[in-house]
Amino acid sequence: KKQNTVTRDKHETEIIDRGRRDPCVAPRAIPVVEAMVALVLADQLMAQYAQCMLFPINPALQEPLKSPKTHH
Repeated sequence: KKQNTVTRDKHETEIIDRGRRDPCVAPRAIPVVEAMVALVLADQLMAQYAQCMLFPINPALQEPLKSPKTHH
């Protein structure tokens, strides 16, 4: 298929592309996997914090916890 282009000397010309050049996906997969691992770890860290109070918090900024009433 013919395509219009410009040479390095700024002259207009046409090129004809012959064949397919499929990009290799492997180099692109590494940053995607790293980003997804970071997102999953951050999500699990936030879930752990929400469930178990993993990190110390400033009590002045928090409402006091009310203990559940137990019936004996």
